[in-house]
Amino acid sequence: MITHWIPLALNLSFLAIVRWRILYQRRRFGGVAVHFDRSGDRRQRFYDRAGAVLFASLWAQALFVGLGRVPLAESDLGRVTGTLLGIGGLAAMLSAQLQMGASWRIGIDPGARTPLVRHGWYRLSRNPIYAFVFVFLASNAVLVPNVFTWLVCASMVFGVNVQVRKEERWLEATYGDEWRAYASRVGRFVPGIGRLPRGQARSQAES
Repeated sequence: MITHWIPLALNLSFLAIVRWRILYQRRRFGGVAVHFDRSGDRRQRFYDRAGAVLFASLWAQALFVGLGRVPLAESDLGRVTGTLLGIGGLAAMLSAQLQMGASWRIGIDPGARTPLVRHGWYRLSRNPIYAFVFVFLASNAVLVPNVFTWLVCASMVFGVNVQVRKEERWLEATYGDEWRAYASRVGRFVPGIGRLPRGQARSQAES
């Protein structure tokens, strides 16, 4: 059945969007859009490689779903909900990537001094791209509801949280008071949750 190929189509669309965004960034703004950690941090290298393996495992499972080797969600509600979550998550993720303009990148570029993005989705979330990646992961879990999918998605959410905290330490060190004021108003992933306490923002600004 054609519906069994939906998970693979969504996962390949995710890959295509990221690849297109990398090429667009290079042509539109120049420079390199992907920055892997070169500090020799073994933990970071482990997280980078583990993330690639986890994504690849979702793609492999999606292929087996299409071939009928792994069951798709049995109910129509599950299939429709998972598909809509996937399409919506991908569309919103691309929108948030485009809103970053020249500031978009994968990883941390120590020499970057592009503007701090605070418009569009970034008025509601400090990390809307990652938030919509979570929505996309949820679509996989709804479409292919098994223990493996949930474990992979939970592991990826954990890894993203680790990466976000590292990126935010760099943002604070780079943008200082501007980032602290922004972080005190806007939640880490969703509105109102994970904001930097205002007292902490003021004390850090005064120190």
